[in-house]
Amino acid sequence: MDDITYNLTFEERDAYLYACVEADSVSFEMVIEYTNKIVQRLKSSRRKRLLLINESPVLPSTDCYLIASYIIKNAIAENVRIAIVDRSPQNRVKQQQISTASRDAGLDMQAFPDFNEAEEWILGNINSDCMNTRGLSPDHRGVAK
Repeated sequence: MDDITYNLTFEERDAYLYACVEADSVSFEMVIEYTNKIVQRLKSSRRKRLLLINESPVLPSTDCYLIASYIIKNAIAENVRIAIVDRSPQNRVKQQQISTASRDAGLDMQAFPDFNEAEEWILGNINSDCMNTRGLSPDHRGVAK
């Protein structure tokens, strides 16, 4: 592991897991390490929604983030909805590329420049998801599938 340090904090909110990663610089190893910690926390919290605040630079290549996407997809059996908030204007294009690559990997993920927009998206269809996790169809409330 390199000498790059970061701070990763979590908060279990009602409908999602909130995570914030803060660093002055970034490395491939760091992204993979904090991705693994996020996976562990998602599993232990049993949340199916993650709102990640990125307060760090992004790597020039999307390859590392694609690998991180596959780590999440392969480690968590259920579908997880992921919103990433990155307020940095210089990261905006790169975050969209990362979101596209992650969706291509099979993740339900989207990047946002604003927390409120990300939270609105992450909470979207929450009633439908609750119905489906109980084996009920949202079109036939109370009728088992």
